[in-house]
Amino acid sequence: MSVGGMVANRRQFATHLPGVDHIRHTHDLARNAFAKDQPDHGAELADDVERMVALHGADTIAAVIVEPVPGSTAVLPAPKGYLQRLRELCTKHGILLIFDEVITGFGRLGTPFAANFYGVTPDMMTTAKGITNGTVPCGAVFASRQVHDGLMVGPDNAMELFHGYTYSAHP
Repeated sequence: MSVGGMVANRRQFATHLPGVDHIRHTHDLARNAFAKDQPDHGAELADDVERMVALHGADTIAAVIVEPVPGSTAVLPAPKGYLQRLRELCTKHGILLIFDEVITGFGRLGTPFAANFYGVTPDMMTTAKGITNGTVPCGAVFASRQVHDGLMVGPDNAMELFHGYTYSAHP
């Protein structure tokens, strides 16, 4: 809930993770009230990342997490160019871009993922629901090779994620 955009949930349950900040939401009723697809206005809101970098420093920002089409706050497609601009800014500042594709993944937009639909490659993608057609609770995280290697490639004598796995040594 700390990183989510549902303000009522954050107020009700409080922010649990320290150091979480939010950029402005893309929903602009005054300019995009009757948009039938991707709104024409709002790509410039991605520049809030620059404000966060100026405020906190890029080296203190781990990731920008975005739901390409927020579903729980209404179905609000990202404005034209918004996700592409987020990708540019995250790359520029060395910040991970994470797509929350729990709702949009596995064909909900007519493409395998919203990343395909918008032509943007995130560094990580969270998925669920559609991975089993909603029949079994299951989720997955997809990661870029760079993120994978950062976690899994280390000194020759070190085991990746040495704290173990839930199913370590499970037959």
